Amino acid sequence: VGAVGLDGSYEKDDNLRLAQEVAKALKKSGVNVIMTRSDDSDTQLDSRSKIANKAKADIFVSLHRNSTANPNTTKGIEIWIHSSGSERSYAAADDILSNLEEVGITANRGVRIGTQGDSDDDYAVIRDTDMTSMIVEMGFMTNEEEDYKLNDPAYQQLLVQGMVEGICAYMGR
Repeated sequence: VGAVGLDGSYEKDDNLRLAQEVAKALKKSGVNVIMTRSDDSDTQLDSRSKIANKAKADIFVSLHRNSTANPNTTKGIEIWIHSSGSERSYAAADDILSNLEEVGITANRGVRIGTQGDSDDDYAVIRDTDMTSMIVEMGFMTNEEEDYKLNDPAYQQLLVQGMVEGICAYMGR
């Protein structure tokens, strides 16, 4: 289920709901979208990378929610890229974060490389994909303000808008 929100919500449900909305909006913008999961099923990490690689995707964006052991101490959206910090990955992540910031996120925690525990390591879906890839942590489920906001359909649409505009900017659309 991933992280659990202060309200008892599951990360997997928030991620899927937002991913479906982002996919729908990207398709309206003329982007060919391939989802690694489109329903409440479990897709293994290595399968996600294989799907993206087989499709020869231009960009791989994995949506997540963050958490911390100390509730209400941390908030904001951050994007994780490969530890090599390639210019293309950084540019894509920066386009998305800039557009998310424009629509009014609680805080921009920046583009980060590696993993939370080791800047020289990489999360599996970033390490094993052949294209520009990233994990977008869309706020903290353990922050009451962010958890509340993410349950607001209007805020969800702002996140979708920022993500879509950022992805389209990176892709030159």
